[in-house]
Amino acid sequence: MNRKTKQTRASAAHWLTEMQSPTWDDAQQNRFELWLQQAPLHRETYLQMQHVWEDLSELADSPEALRLQNATPSEQATNAPTTQAPSHPAQTVTTWIRKLLDGLTWFKPLAFGSAASISLCVALYLGFLNLPASKKAEWIQVSTEVAEIQSLNLEDGSQIILNGQSTLQYRLLRERREVKLLSGQAFFDVASDVNRPFIIDSGEVRIKVVGTQFDVKNIQSIVQVAVLEGHVKVSTLTADNTSNNISSNTSDKAEIPQIRSLYAGNKIEIRRGEPLGKVETISRKQIASWKNGSLIYENTPLREVIDDINRYYPGTIEIDGNALGDIPITAAFSLKNIDKVPAMIQRLLPIEITTHEGNKLILSDKSH
Repeated sequence: MNRKTKQTRASAAHWLTEMQSPTWDDAQQNRFELWLQQAPLHRETYLQMQHVWEDLSELADSPEALRLQNATPSEQATNAPTTQAPSHPAQTVTTWIRKLLDGLTWFKPLAFGSAASISLCVALYLGFLNLPASKKAEWIQVSTEVAEIQSLNLEDGSQIILNGQSTLQYRLLRERREVKLLSGQAFFDVASDVNRPFIIDSGEVRIKVVGTQFDVKNIQSIVQVAVLEGHVKVSTLTADNTSNNISSNTSDKAEIPQIRSLYAGNKIEIRRGEPLGKVETISRKQIASWKNGSLIYENTPLREVIDDINRYYPGTIEIDGNALGDIPITAAFSLKNIDKVPAMIQRLLPIEITTHEGNKLILSDKSH
């Protein structure tokens, strides 16, 4: 391996490590992106390390991994595979891990020697592949109905408040805590644990925190994040972030995640297939006001307001026309009087309301 390759791997390892820090900020992101642009080798090397790091992180939580980590060095050597058929994934794993270890001297679980490290990692990978599905970490799914708000108290001390018509999955692992917000909205009050990050995936967005309070909404291909307390890292979630194939090859289509840092009073909106939007400010009283029994808006598009109201309204409300949906509205509504909200909106805006079968309301522009 030449000197340039070694230096590139060391730099990639540095960036991958720094990116895990809760203090990662926009200035670091800009320097990271500049480094990526300096040479194609930088991008390729970083993506390789990212693939392996994420897959090893998954393996670390399997029962087989825990057993081997508690074993003596002689027991580790006994359990490590010595020969494999050419078509077995272990050969690919070994190659990738060698590349990783050339630069990742900071990976503490592998600090007991590169040869043993490679054998152990291959053993973990093969053990994971052969484990029955019931022994792997399982996701717990929770869903709510219209107008239902549910509180989840997790074992780590964190709390999730799930809004109406929402669905999420969660699991608590030894190295991290994970949530998938599949649809709807949730407020997170995360217990601080610097050694066990809390990660939320929603649509094409990944949110990573250590301990903080924030709101996440996933509605119609748009994800919104608003921070009440603390620091939140928001990044794009591409196929390269979520790949479970440790032998995946990098390609011209591979993407490096963008990252934005949000602090108390910040919000961001991410549309599917588009880059991260800009960080904006939001009043604290607006953030997750729904969990306190009210909906508060300041210059919010009517479309977004109606999406929220439909979580509680005993029927459906639709908007006729994109232009009407873009009109901003400033108002506050009580969830106790949700049935009166359409009439209140009609007094604020020049709209007409028509009622259809099944308690379906259609809002249209009165001037047309």
